[in-house]
Amino acid sequence: MKISLNMFRASVVACVALLANAAFAAPTSSLTIDFNEVGSDVVATVAGSFDISSLIPQSSGTMTMRNFVSPNDGLAGFSDSGSPVAWVSWRIDEQAAYTQPFWGDGSNAGNVPRFATSTTGSGSFYLEGNPLSSPETSEARIRFPAAYAGEAMNGTMTWAGQTYASMGLATSGTWNWQTANGGTVALRINAVPEPTGCVGMAFAAVALGVWIRRRAPKA
Repeated sequence: MKISLNMFRASVVACVALLANAAFAAPTSSLTIDFNEVGSDVVATVAGSFDISSLIPQSSGTMTMRNFVSPNDGLAGFSDSGSPVAWVSWRIDEQAAYTQPFWGDGSNAGNVPRFATSTTGSGSFYLEGNPLSSPETSEARIRFPAAYAGEAMNGTMTWAGQTYASMGLATSGTWNWQTANGGTVALRINAVPEPTGCVGMAFAAVALGVWIRRRAPKA
């Protein structure tokens, strides 16, 4: 009985090890940057992580990462630090043929960097979605601090008193990239909901109120 119990325990340990290896054999990651018009502001929400394991570094340097978007140039950044940091860039391949003005609307408003007026959260990156700045067609780059090891990045960037149009952003769209180890990066601009439905409901409510008042018995 003792031998059987030991064999059972060994089998359980072996199964757990196999499951763990299967779960971590092909690590993936997903980083998203979602833009929305919220009230009178534009807000970008950053969420996810980036798995650098098995990837080959492309270049390195030092820079101060900023919270910004430069729409027509295909650039965007997020940072929880205002100090210069050493960085390493990694290759990301676009999933479609992206060309200028990228996530901009092509207007002069989209030709300049737009720096966020406030931010929350943690993490830093610099997205070079413009393939023209990379050595190969359809190749883009994303920079992370040299000390980055796959930690989660979460937070928001707010451009107070702005709209997509005033910032030179496209009205909607999704731009996707993929890494050699199966990771993904996505930048999305979500369309502003049409107010027609709300206006129609409000008009119907007013009309119903008028009809009820007219049918109410007079004193």
